Amino acid sequence: MYGNEDNSQMMDDPYSTPLQPQTILLRDGETVSTMYPIPANPDLLPIGLVEFLLDEFNMEIENGQSFPYYEPLSLDEFKKSWFDCHGVLCVMVLGELPELDYSVPINRSEEIDEVLGLKYSERFTSTYMKRKERRNLNLSIQWERQCLGIFDLKPAYPGRSSHVATGTFLVNAGIRGKGIGKTLVDCFLNWAPQLGFTSCYFPLVYGTNVGIRRIFESSNFRRIGKLPESGILKGFDSPVDSFIYGKEFTHVSKHMNSLHSSVDDTIKAKYERLIYYLEHGEYPPSCNRNEKARLRVIAKKHSLINGKLHFKGKEVVYDPQRQLRIAYETHMVDHQGINRVTSKLAEKYHWKGIKQTVIQVINSCSNCQENTNRMSDESVVIDTRTDPNGQPHTIVHAVPQGHISESLETLEELTPADSTNKSRLKTSFVQRIKFGKDPGSESVKRKLVTSSDDSMNSFSNYANEGIKSSSRKKSRSGDPRGSEPGTVILEEETPNSMVDDALLNLEDNVMAAVEAVRNEQQQKSSPGSDNINGNSKDPPHGGPKNHGTRISSEGINRQAYY
Repeated sequence: MYGNEDNSQMMDDPYSTPLQPQTILLRDGETVSTMYPIPANPDLLPIGLVEFLLDEFNMEIENGQSFPYYEPLSLDEFKKSWFDCHGVLCVMVLGELPELDYSVPINRSEEIDEVLGLKYSERFTSTYMKRKERRNLNLSIQWERQCLGIFDLKPAYPGRSSHVATGTFLVNAGIRGKGIGKTLVDCFLNWAPQLGFTSCYFPLVYGTNVGIRRIFESSNFRRIGKLPESGILKGFDSPVDSFIYGKEFTHVSKHMNSLHSSVDDTIKAKYERLIYYLEHGEYPPSCNRNEKARLRVIAKKHSLINGKLHFKGKEVVYDPQRQLRIAYETHMVDHQGINRVTSKLAEKYHWKGIKQTVIQVINSCSNCQENTNRMSDESVVIDTRTDPNGQPHTIVHAVPQGHISESLETLEELTPADSTNKSRLKTSFVQRIKFGKDPGSESVKRKLVTSSDDSMNSFSNYANEGIKSSSRKKSRSGDPRGSEPGTVILEEETPNSMVDDALLNLEDNVMAAVEAVRNEQQQKSSPGSDNINGNSKDPPHGGPKNHGTRISSEGINRQAYY
C-alpha cells in the first residue's frame, strides 16, 4: 500500500512489519500520540511495558465487567493470550518512541504523509532514525502515563478461516474519556485489510460494556447475534446477555451484486437504528436531524417484544437470509403452493416482498420441481374400445412420453378392438325396471338407443304409459311392502354412464317414491277409497284426477328409468 522500498527486507526480517506507525492528534487537538504496530513477540517490548500491560489487564479481570476470566493471569498466561505468532500488537503511546518502531522503510508522498499523520511526526529525522537502529529496550519510563492503550490483531480461526480477524482492546484506566477506544478501533479497521483479512468479529461483548458497544455501532459493525445469559458478572444477581459483533471488509458475492446488497444493508441499518432507539430511548450515534424525525414517526407503529421488532403485532424480519430460512421452513411442512405459504407467513411476519421470497424458495425446492417434471413428462392416452360382448368403454391413462405406442400395443392385446368400431352412443341402452310384490319378481326391459332424441322420446313415452296404466289398474295398497321404496337392480351390461346418472338422481327418486306411497295410504284410509282406480270424483279445488296414483307412477318411473 505504501510502496515498500525493499520487500525482501520485510520477508527476511521476522521482527519487521509492513504496517506503518500512525500519528494522530487526540480529541483535545493538542496531544500527539502514535500507534506502533509490533510483531506479536513479547521479547520485542520493554519488560516494564509488558508488566504494566499485565497489571492493567488483571485490573479489568478483577473488576469483573469486561472479560470472562475469574482469576488474574500470570505473566506466562498473559503472553500466551495476547502474543499470537500470526498476529500483530498495537501499542498507543504519547508522542513518539522510536524503540517501538518495527516498520520497514517506505517511499514518501503527500498522500502517504497525510494518511500516516507525518506532519505531526519526526519519524524521518536523524535522531529518530538513530534511536530506531539502536533500539534500547531498557527504558526507564512511567508506562502508566506514557502508554494509552493496546489491542491485538490476530486470526480468529486457523487454516481455512484464518482470513477472519479478531482482537482485544485495552485502554489505560487512568486516561479514559479522551476517545482513545474509538481511535484504537479505527486503527484496527485500517490495519486488518492491509494484512489480508476480509472480515472481523467479536464473539463476546457483554451487554453491560456500553462503551465498546457504542464504538462498534458507530463504526457500522453488525450485531450478528445474541447469547442470552452468557455472562456471570461481578455485582449482578443474574447472568447478563452478550452480543456478537462483526464487520466485513471485502466480500466476493457483495462485489458481484453490489446494488442489491446496498439496498439490503440500507434496510437492515434502518431497522437496527430503530431497534436501538426503541431499546435505549435515545437516538443512535451520528444521527442527523432528519433521521431523528423519521425515527420518532416510525417508532409509533413499531414495538419491541422480547427483543424483537414488531409491526402491528407481526414480527419484522429484515435480514434476507432469515427471510429465506423462515419461508423455507414453512414450505417444507407440507409443500404447499405459493399463495398458501404466503398467507401463512403474512399472519406472523412482516417484510417487503414476502411472495417473491416464497417464489424463490419453491423454485429451489427439489421435491416440488421433481413433481412438476414428472407431470410434464406424462401424456394422457384416451382410448375408446368395444369389448367382445358389444359394450363400449373408454380407458383414460397417463404414460411417460416416448412410451405411448408401447402402451397402445399392450391395450390392444388386453381389449381387442371390434371390427365395426361402433360409437358409444349407438350401443347405449335404456333399462326399465318394474317392481313386483314379491322379491325377485322384478322385470327389466332394455331398449336400444341410437340417438339422443330417441333417449328423450323414450323417457316421455314411458312416463305417459305409466300414467295410463295407473288409471286402469287397481292399486295394491294392502301390501305392506308398498310403503317401502324399491331398489333399482342393474344388469352387468348397463353402460357406466347410465349408472352414474342413476346414482346422481337416486335421492330425488327415493323421495318421490316415498311421497307417492304416502299419498296412496292417505287416499286408501279416506271414504270412497274403493273407487280409486278411476271411478272417484274430481278432487277439490279442480285438481287432476288420480293425483296420488299419478305421482306414484311418475316417481317410480323416474327412479326406474335411466
